[in-house]
Amino acid sequence: MAAATILTKVYEFVHSPNMEVVQLTVSNAETYKSVKFKTILAAVVTNNEDNDGYVNVIFSGQTATIYSTAFADTNMTLILFGRK
Repeated sequence: MAAATILTKVYEFVHSPNMEVVQLTVSNAETYKSVKFKTILAAVVTNNEDNDGYVNVIFSGQTATIYSTAFADTNMTLILFGRK
């Protein structure tokens, strides 16, 4: 699977030990590998553009996979919670 393009590493400005936030350009089934956590415990993704399409995220280990079947190359924010 292809990796999502990182736009902003928001986690550099958010100093929460259990949270990682990144802004990405994402197409369907692209992945993001956490740079902060060995294990992702929860994930939330939101679309930052005016699209009515379906978007969700699943995770396993350090990797989050974002599914967005209605659009491609869309700006999204991914919020991860986990442990090191």
